[in-house]
Amino acid sequence: TGATPETRWGISTVGFRSEKRNPTRGEWQDSNYQKYYQSFVDRENSQKREIQDVLDETDLLCAQKVRLENALMATEIPLHIATDNLNCRRRRYGVDLEVDIINKVQDLLKRTIEQSDKQIKLNRAAKESLEMDWSDKKEADEIDAVCANLRNGNTNKQFHAGVGRFQEIHPGRRTRTTTSSGAEHERMASQQLRQLIDNILVDTSRDMREQADIVEVAFQRRIEELIDAKAKLEEQPQEGREIQMKKNSIFIDKDKCVPHRDRYPTTLKLQGYQNS
Repeated sequence: TGATPETRWGISTVGFRSEKRNPTRGEWQDSNYQKYYQSFVDRENSQKREIQDVLDETDLLCAQKVRLENALMATEIPLHIATDNLNCRRRRYGVDLEVDIINKVQDLLKRTIEQSDKQIKLNRAAKESLEMDWSDKKEADEIDAVCANLRNGNTNKQFHAGVGRFQEIHPGRRTRTTTSSGAEHERMASQQLRQLIDNILVDTSRDMREQADIVEVAFQRRIEELIDAKAKLEEQPQEGREIQMKKNSIFIDKDKCVPHRDRYPTTLKLQGYQNS
C-alpha cells in the first residue's frame, strides 16, 4: 500500500524528467561552445580587419604627404630661377607672374601638409581606440568562454539577480559601435584628403609648368627681336653705343637667363614623384 511504481519495481526515476529534457547534455554544451567560439573568431577577425584598414589608409596618406613635401622642395628651383630672371632683367616677360604663382603654390602645399599631419594623427588615434576596444573585447570574450563551460554542478559560480538583462544594457556594445563608426569616419576622411592631394598636385604642377612655358616663349621672342634690332643697328656704325647695349641684353637673356631655365623641374617632379 502506498508503494510507488519506483519502489514496486525497484527502479528509481529521480532526475528522469530532467534527463529527458536534456538527453545529450554534453553534446548540447559542446555545440553551443563551438558556436560561441566561431562567433568570437568572426568578431576578432572583423576587428583585426578594421584595425588593418585604418593602418593601411594611414600609410597611404603618409605616402601622399611625402609627395607634398617633395613637391614643395621641387618649387625651390623654379622660384630661384624666376627670382634670378627678375634680378637680371627689367622687362619681366611674365616672370613677375611666375614668382607670384610659385609663392601661392608653396602656401597651398604647406597648408595641405598641415592638414595631412592632422588627419594622420586622427587616423592613429582611431587605430589606438580600435586596438583598445579589441583588447577589452578579447578579455571579455575569454571570460565569457570560461563561463560558457560552467555547469549547474560547478561550485565556482554564483547566480545573481538581473544577470539575464546585463547583455541588453552592457555599454560595451554601444562603445564598440561608436569606436568602429569613428574609425570608419576618419578612414573615409583620409581617403577624401588623399584624392584632394592628387588634385592639388596635378593643378599646381600644371599652373607652374604653363607659366614657365609662357615665360620661355617670351624670352625666345625677345632674343629674336634683340638680334634683329642689333643687325639693323650694325648697318649704322654711328650707333655703336646702342649696338653694345643690344649685345649686353642678348647676353643676359640668351646666355644667362635661358640656360638657367633648363633646370626647371619636370611636371612629374612638381607632382612629388622624387625620382622623375
